[in-house]
Amino acid sequence: MAFAGFTALASVLSGRRSHDHPTVASYFLRAMIETALLVVFFSLLPLILGATPLAANLVWRVSAGTCAVSWLGTAALYTRDGRTIQREIGFVVDRRWAIPSLVALTIGNSVLLLTASGILDTWAGGAYSVGLFCLLMISAFSFARFFFGVYARLGE
Repeated sequence: MAFAGFTALASVLSGRRSHDHPTVASYFLRAMIETALLVVFFSLLPLILGATPLAANLVWRVSAGTCAVSWLGTAALYTRDGRTIQREIGFVVDRRWAIPSLVALTIGNSVLLLTASGILDTWAGGAYSVGLFCLLMISAFSFARFFFGVYARLGE
C-alpha cells in the first residue's frame, strides 16, 4: 500500500504523465495495488485461522493452499489482460520486467504448494513467509515498472 500511495502522490505533485499508453499505465498500477492487497490479506489469514480450533499445521496448510490457488488465478487473469493489451495496442512487456515477476511467482507458489501439501510441514510458518515475500516482490516489480513509466523522460 505504501507503493501505491507514494507513486500516486509523487505523480500528482510532479504533474508528469506516464509516457506509456494509459491502458498500460493503469494495468501496472492495478497490478501493484491488487497484489499488495492480496499479500496483506494472506499475511493476516493465518492469524484469523489461528483463532479457530484448527491445529497449527493445518492452519499453515490451509493458508498456503488458499494463497497459492488465489495467486495462480490472479496470474492467469493478468496474463489474459496483458495479452488483450498486446492485441489492442501492440504493447509487449519487456523481458526485464516479466522474467523477475515470473521467477518470484514460480518460487513463491512452489513454496506455498509444498507447504499446503505437507512436505514443508516442519517449517510451515517460515515457508509461508518466504512464499509471501516472493509474491510481495511481484508487487514491487509492478511498482517499479509503473514508477519508471511515469518518470521516464523521452529523448534523454
